[in-house]
Amino acid sequence: MRLVSWVWPVLFLGAAVGCAAGDGASPGPTPTPGPSSLSPRPADDRLQRGPAYLEASELTELETYPPQYLLTLRGSLPTPCHEARARVERDDASGEIRVEVYSLVAPDRACAQVLAPFEGRVPLGAATRRYQVLVNGAPVGAIGP
Repeated sequence: MRLVSWVWPVLFLGAAVGCAAGDGASPGPTPTPGPSSLSPRPADDRLQRGPAYLEASELTELETYPPQYLLTLRGSLPTPCHEARARVERDDASGEIRVEVYSLVAPDRACAQVLAPFEGRVPLGAATRRYQVLVNGAPVGAIGP
């Protein structure tokens, strides 16, 4: 009986230490968003510009200090050969962040004429003041304190 009385506390303590140890990784800070897959590239000037048909846009505040903001875009491109791009301009005088979403394609490329879905995230960075966010001229929300 004495064996049983000390075995349970030892097993419980072992389980508690094992759970607290985890996988050894500390949570750490949330990373700051870097360039987006939708960011313009140097070779873009050789491509033909086209439309991007937006279906949804969503603003997200990341759990960082200071808060960072991310814009998620979903929509369709004219063909599977088109690539989506987003250019961001921050105008402090007007308190606007304007995001222009468009597509690019090689002018001599033959491609099936079928809409192709896309999704991308555009980092907007931190906001020390209130900004209205516009995507292709349409308001999608505000960020900042």
